Amino acid sequence: MDRTSTLLWPLSSATHANTLPSDIARIAETAPMRLDGEIVYHAGGVQWRELTGADEDEVLVKGAAGVHVTTRAAFLAGGAS
Repeated sequence: MDRTSTLLWPLSSATHANTLPSDIARIAETAPMRLDGEIVYHAGGVQWRELTGADEDEVLVKGAAGVHVTTRAAFLAGGAS
């Protein structure tokens, strides 16, 4: 049976933003289930895989005001766009 755990990871600082996506990726490699979820920061939440650097530089941010696209760097720095 395929299992998925969906989680929210809140970011506490820009320093944490630089390490959390790769930390989650390392855990996901050996987890007995698929890890899914979003990293949440000032601008909203982004699917953690989008922040690992493997895809495009633009990320989809879901927040209280709606959905928008920003750069990975802007999101991780705490910016809205």
